[in-house]
Amino acid sequence: MDYWKQYVEYISQEILTILSTQPTSVGEMIHYLNGPSHNKNTKIKINEIEKILDHLSNEGHEIHSIINAKGVEVFFHIPYETYNKDSENSISFGLISDTHWGAKRCDIESLNRYYEIINERGIETVFHCGDLISGINMYENHDEDNSLKTLDEQCLDLIENYPNIKGQTVFIIGNHDCISLIESEGEKERIDAGVKIEDMAFESGRDDLVYLGACVGRVVIDKLGNVLELTHDINKQDYESITQDQKDYIILNDHTNHLKIIAEGHFHKTRYYLEKNNGDSIHQFGCGTFLKPSESYLKRGLYTPISGWIVNITYDDKGGMTLLPEPIYFE
Repeated sequence: MDYWKQYVEYISQEILTILSTQPTSVGEMIHYLNGPSHNKNTKIKINEIEKILDHLSNEGHEIHSIINAKGVEVFFHIPYETYNKDSENSISFGLISDTHWGAKRCDIESLNRYYEIINERGIETVFHCGDLISGINMYENHDEDNSLKTLDEQCLDLIENYPNIKGQTVFIIGNHDCISLIESEGEKERIDAGVKIEDMAFESGRDDLVYLGACVGRVVIDKLGNVLELTHDINKQDYESITQDQKDYIILNDHTNHLKIIAEGHFHKTRYYLEKNNGDSIHQFGCGTFLKPSESYLKRGLYTPISGWIVNITYDDKGGMTLLPEPIYFE
């Protein structure tokens, strides 16, 4: 493979990542790709971006463009099968969080039933808002609450037994997935369990577990460029365990005009409400949990129901969207 083909292959993947998470102009792409986290010896130019966009379209990727509120053309790519191609006036997807795989109180039976419902509905994507696994060393006596005691045990068991769908589970990591391991010299090393899970899953033949990012991740969900943001509250501005690429990208696109849905993990709450952003409705979800409440929680009257969501969206001829939130509870 010659240098130009290698270059195109590398930049193409970078551009797909950008366009899959945010409608982005050519100028913003250049700013990002020429940033500090990339090769300073190679500066990409406008005509090269245009050639790569054409190349991606010719390769069958769904590259779309719209004119934003400022009159600038922005491009985006729909990476996940979150809509029905035979009926593009509607989409459905799942939202869950805080499964805590490897914990003694992880409700695997209810999680399996949730995925059965997802499969029965023909839904192809579930978005997971973090704390996919229980982790280790999160608090005093955490080991006593885990049935799987090590990071490797939790990741391997998850890959072997986590429910599957015909499409993908797209996940971010939360505080329990950013594992703190105490080393022999007393130093703590932070391990990104998202990378570990995705790599181990791929090696075992599972391509349905897709890692989106640490603490926060975004994805374009439809052909209008509307964006879903997944968050897990470990202080989003403290990016200690996020890669430089993701830091650059989140800062670059911190104020999107296309953000329509925010899905939140960490709090184990099942809730839905609307907020306004420059006159637009932002649909906000608390994505629940599949971790049964502890005895101490129950004694204090704190009950967190086992639950997840199915989100159904329909579109009118003018591009307006109507969102129907459907909570799925398990007793």
